[in-house]
Amino acid sequence: MPVDLSTTLSWKSATGEAAAMLDELQPNILKAHVRDRLTVLFLGFGDPAEARTFLKGLSGLMKSARIHLQEVEAHKLTKTGGTPYLGVGLTAHGYATLGVTAPADPSFTAGAKAAVEKLADPAVTEWEGHYQQTIDAVLLLGDAAAGPVRTLRRQVEALRPASVTVLGEESGLGLANANGDGIEHFGYVDGRSQPLFLTEDVDAERDTTDGVNDWDP
Repeated sequence: MPVDLSTTLSWKSATGEAAAMLDELQPNILKAHVRDRLTVLFLGFGDPAEARTFLKGLSGLMKSARIHLQEVEAHKLTKTGGTPYLGVGLTAHGYATLGVTAPADPSFTAGAKAAVEKLADPAVTEWEGHYQQTIDAVLLLGDAAAGPVRTLRRQVEALRPASVTVLGEESGLGLANANGDGIEHFGYVDGRSQPLFLTEDVDAERDTTDGVNDWDP
């Protein structure tokens, strides 16, 4: 039975194709991966075959969506950290370089540089140097502590051939308000406007045990 994308998914009771998807999907897709430290690498592909081998190797460092959700559940109860997070994203040019059909979305296919006028962004020549280049992939490496991120970075570098170039790197630290809620750079609680894909998350938002129902998802 195929995965039904017209309704939310209950990850705890998923069976069949839905269960297989949870075991094969990377984290940070169905639910945000909370991390206090994050390193982002922007990559360029020189040799398609070597790039495919590199990406296949990265899958061995990546936990599944199911494991990620289990870690989030455990964190709510014990406040202990989970395992390091590795996420991979491809640009339209990255798909083309690999010889894989990209998602059929005009904005994605055209890329960010083509949207400068529409988004009223600065001219591409004013962007930071690595963003001006042709980016094929982005890697996200995160964890609650700095040490595991450094270790994960070394593991990625051990797999990376010379033909896969690191065009640029960004590193950041998580922010929190006085209540301990994760916030974005304007000070607002982060993630509150994200769509909910999981039945368990929707049910939690509808929980009125405190006598208050602030929001109906």
